[in-house]
Amino acid sequence: MKSIGVALLAAAALLATAAERPSADKLFMRSKPAKHKPVPTTLKGYGLGMTLDAFKLKPAPPNVAGPQRIICSDDPAMQASLGPSLTPKFNGEVICGIQLMRRHDWEAGELMLDAANAATVAFHFFQGKLVQIESEEAADLSNAIIQSLTAQYGDPKQINNRTSQSISNEVRTQVIVTWLNGEDGIVVTAPTLGTNRMSVVYTNLAGFAAMQGSGANLM
Repeated sequence: MKSIGVALLAAAALLATAAERPSADKLFMRSKPAKHKPVPTTLKGYGLGMTLDAFKLKPAPPNVAGPQRIICSDDPAMQASLGPSLTPKFNGEVICGIQLMRRHDWEAGELMLDAANAATVAFHFFQGKLVQIESEEAADLSNAIIQSLTAQYGDPKQINNRTSQSISNEVRTQVIVTWLNGEDGIVVTAPTLGTNRMSVVYTNLAGFAAMQGSGANLM
């Protein structure tokens, strides 16, 4: 998650200093990114800026594996079911997720991306509005997802490649791709180091900064 936080800070810096170009040895870009008019930043019908009330009115997304439900951290009845991923880190934050009924108990659910692929998703609200969507899916979807995001939001603002070496001397390359869409940032990190998963984080930069500024949730 550290690389995602760094990428979000970079996206905010890009928004504030759009005229500045990063050094060529760290950034690989298309020669002239196409200008792209901002469009709503969404994932499967969930859009940044939507209200928590509107979110709760939406039906739980379908899943071929079984019935699902939406769970939110502001529901007193759900506190024991939250787990670390749905426990708020900031004051005023509400995190919602999806749970799947499996083997007579509720487990982590998924948002279907298409008929065959799904993502685990967390929705972060602050002051009643959706400020961040975190999704995690199979890393082998990275090319298709990057192409889809480029079609939706235009050419990436940054493409960074990072190489790491494990204790067993395995060398892995991680790609971090960043788009700016008006006041929003979208960051793809593939793969998540040490896993065969990737992440896509959709963030309203001003809203997320305000949430961070609210202080840590000590409850």
